[in-house]
Amino acid sequence: MADLRKVQNYLSRDYQSIRQDLINLLKVHFPDNFQDFNSASAGMSLVELMAYVSDLLSHHTDVRFNNLFLDGVTDRVSAFKLAKTFGFKPVGYRPALTLADIEIEVPPTADGPDTSYLPLFRAGVQLRGNNQVFETVNDCDFSSDFSEDGVANKKVLPVFNANQDILRYRIIKREKIKAGATVVFKKEITPEMATTPFLEIYLPENNVLEIVSVIVIPAVGLNSTPSYTDFNNDLYKYYEVEELAQDKVFSIDENAGTVNGVSIGRYKQVPQRFIKEFMADGSCKLTFGGGTANYDAYENYLSNLALVGNSIDINDIFNNDALGTKLPANSTLFVKYRIGGGTISNIGANILQQVTNIDAVILGADPNKAQDVIRSTRATNPLPAVGGNDLQTIEEIKYLVASNFAAQMRCVTLNDYIARAYMIPGKFGAPFRIHGQVEDNKVKLYIISRDANGRLNNISTNIIKNNLVEYLVPYRMVNDYVEINDGKIINIQVEVDLYTDGSYNANEVKLHALNVLKDFFNLDKWQLNQHIYISQVVDVLREVPGVVNVVDVRFYNLEGGPYSNTVIAQATGQRESILNTGVYRTKIEPVSNTIFSTPISIFEVRYTDVDLRIRTA
Repeated sequence: MADLRKVQNYLSRDYQSIRQDLINLLKVHFPDNFQDFNSASAGMSLVELMAYVSDLLSHHTDVRFNNLFLDGVTDRVSAFKLAKTFGFKPVGYRPALTLADIEIEVPPTADGPDTSYLPLFRAGVQLRGNNQVFETVNDCDFSSDFSEDGVANKKVLPVFNANQDILRYRIIKREKIKAGATVVFKKEITPEMATTPFLEIYLPENNVLEIVSVIVIPAVGLNSTPSYTDFNNDLYKYYEVEELAQDKVFSIDENAGTVNGVSIGRYKQVPQRFIKEFMADGSCKLTFGGGTANYDAYENYLSNLALVGNSIDINDIFNNDALGTKLPANSTLFVKYRIGGGTISNIGANILQQVTNIDAVILGADPNKAQDVIRSTRATNPLPAVGGNDLQTIEEIKYLVASNFAAQMRCVTLNDYIARAYMIPGKFGAPFRIHGQVEDNKVKLYIISRDANGRLNNISTNIIKNNLVEYLVPYRMVNDYVEINDGKIINIQVEVDLYTDGSYNANEVKLHALNVLKDFFNLDKWQLNQHIYISQVVDVLREVPGVVNVVDVRFYNLEGGPYSNTVIAQATGQRESILNTGVYRTKIEPVSNTIFSTPISIFEVRYTDVDLRIRTA
């Protein structure tokens, strides 16, 4: 029998090539046994099957190989594994941020509001509206004129009757709120789990935003949810760190109090710690330590040496808390965390009206008056909520991994600052796109956010900007300064004239071409400072079946009304008013067949069903 390996072509990888190779092989080596190459024959069905299986195996081999490298990865799970290998941690969903005006009514005294009935609302008061839930970030203390951030945020308004007598006082506090709802996960720790180093716990939801608190209570069979005090009890608490080798965290010094509303912090030794990792599907994994608390490895080693005939296990010798402590047996783990967020949490002003989940502390002696104060609570959001974002795409992860790898947790180059800014924890708001530039020693970052409908928003709240500045401080070089600004949005309208093949349905060709344009201008594919090359638009339209020629492509700059007010330099045509809507459009004149952006601008087709227009002939 002939050695088929000597004549086999190993370069064929697609179905048709493999099928033809098999036919040629049969013709050369089995001319008498196989002569019927008709597609309906039984023999050819086996050839077709083998070609299909070979093509399938070739495809999966290519995919597996490509997923080993950052440039070629196409699978989300593989992208996360590569990111972990390069020391980059992709973030999960991110919540929108805004401000809330929370008001109550309290009884009067001769000198003003009765201060004994000015409550303290614990963080986590929920505001609801439009199927979205937001929660207060900090405690809301109505007895203080300042927020926890040291900002004056209190108004006192008297409420009069017809005789101009003061009936009560309306107290309004403006507090930060963020999208998402707090839930609690419970798990009992068995003796087997307690002996497992680096125990991994997966939270059940796939839209986890952040971990609020993790405690372990030394008891099992607990049916009730721990109290606010329990979740802040230092004896129970486990601390989140970047890596398990990090044994200190910067936290509030409970013994030092506050100065002008600002808490004093200190570094604290924390053997009870865990790390958080977001998975490809948006779920979250917690990994705890691998050692035993209060274990002196060296002393134990000397003691074992003194015992004749006693074997020493290397794991016992080095079983200390250098990488955190294991969870204790016969205890109950409680994880308080927040879920929700995403682009759908970017909502408009005055949407949140319903107030729930109030945990109040009131010192007033009359419980009826105290209840009246709580029942009088009203709230709304005077500003739109921005900063919410969905899971990072594969392309975003690839870009951020490449930019982050060389930084080694430091911001040295401009790309380091941009990559680190994208990694800001979701609870502080997330920009959709960032562009940076350097002037002397000042790093200027320009950010763009998205609203609830996925459209661009170039007016980010000061909360997000301040959070970005504070977040970057530990990573920046000592002589660098960071400034956060809003980027610009260039809204465009595109008109296309196509010459189509008469044998095709013109409406189907038009619909197909429209979908191709929508995909081309999909915001997920665009960055700040990215130009429009008209030849690329023409190329994708030519690929549409039925399109014979792209006759003309015209671009217009839209401004006013729901559109941005940005007008680019190439918009030199006549400025036209659109049906008295307050919207104006100006024709853009390409230069070298290109429409140029600016470093701080991004193009957007805001309403694809209206602003993408196709005519066929």
